[in-house]
Amino acid sequence: MAEKPQLKKLDNCKRKIDIIVPAQKAAQELEEVYAAIAKTAQIPGFRVGKVPRDILEKHYGASAKEEALRRLIPEAYRQSVEELGIIPLTMPEISDVKMELGQTLSYSATVDVKPEVKLKSYKGLKIKKTVKEVKPEEVSQVLETLRERGSEFVDVQGRGVAMGDYVICDLEAVCEGKTIEKRQKAWIFMDEKFTIPGFCQGLIGAMSEEKKKIETSFPQEYPEKQYAGKPVVFDVLVSLIKEKKLPALDDEFAKDLGAYQNMDELKKEIEKDIKARHERETKLEMENQILEQILKAHIFDLPETIVEAQKKRIVEDYKHDLKHKGVSEDAMKSKEADILKSAAEKADRDVKVYFILEKIAETENIKIKPEELDERVGKIADYSKKTPEDIKKYLEEKDMLDDLIVEMREDKVMDFLIENSKIEESKE
Repeated sequence: MAEKPQLKKLDNCKRKIDIIVPAQKAAQELEEVYAAIAKTAQIPGFRVGKVPRDILEKHYGASAKEEALRRLIPEAYRQSVEELGIIPLTMPEISDVKMELGQTLSYSATVDVKPEVKLKSYKGLKIKKTVKEVKPEEVSQVLETLRERGSEFVDVQGRGVAMGDYVICDLEAVCEGKTIEKRQKAWIFMDEKFTIPGFCQGLIGAMSEEKKKIETSFPQEYPEKQYAGKPVVFDVLVSLIKEKKLPALDDEFAKDLGAYQNMDELKKEIEKDIKARHERETKLEMENQILEQILKAHIFDLPETIVEAQKKRIVEDYKHDLKHKGVSEDAMKSKEADILKSAAEKADRDVKVYFILEKIAETENIKIKPEELDERVGKIADYSKKTPEDIKKYLEEKDMLDDLIVEMREDKVMDFLIENSKIEESKE
């Protein structure tokens, strides 16, 4: 390129590049475009390949110019970026395009670039470490969860329905003279705090195959507002009565779970898992303390395009999670303002953390070695029950491999920061 591109700093993260393509280069590209058009152009009164240039310009001038620009602009942009030594974070925004026949092509490209991060103190930060001991009640809680998973529902014989039972029944709900709900083989857990007051109480003592009529009212806070507080009659046919039987906490229970010979082995494994969870939580707390300090110490502008993209991802993920939990579209819309505010704050924090940790990694020469990446991919493969080759191919196809490397690098930086912190330890 004959003329050097001019770089203008619009703000800390935005640059404008003024680019000029010499007239000779622009004309040559346009000639090549017209040569290609001439080979196939069909214009009445002229044979294909024999259309005069002035006629071609009349019929294809606009499209020829557009095609020439489509070729010239990206090429000149790439050369300019390389010559100026900048690393754009976003696709360029092209403006002020000017090209006339026989003249130079000029245009501007505006891009976001990395912010200029001037590192403040990040070593020797004071943080607190809380060492959590494994408590007996935590082990008991896990054991109870495992018992729940291994529970069985057995048929009740020789008695009627009682609180704590599970009733399998057909039911019909009638409100204001019309059926508003009809279900078959519904499972009802007999609970004093059942959604509709009096319903479970009305089933107490009922035997299998017995019909019961229960007259009650919907609560004032009933989700379907049109029925809130109104009288309702339930016709119920009790089909089966079941009760939950929990397995005994003995050696046989431990053996049924897998590679455990007795309860002692099972409890030791549970304690090991709880300890590992405590250690992860403790490390996360220390990381958050460090991040809060370095975020407070580093003030710089962020590239708006990157922040907006991150905000969009956060909102999409959050809405997807809410939808998965059964939250309605109307309910999500009512929370829209709060969701956007929260996402904006998190996006700003995430992007700022990314650039600070990247700068620390660069300063401290913290990198991810090929063997470290292979090890992580291998762990993902083991968890997914796939081959490392399949996982790596999938990550490459989805453009997720670089994200994994960044995640690993950030983990490494956080380990470095913790190792170089002043830690005050205490027990919980």
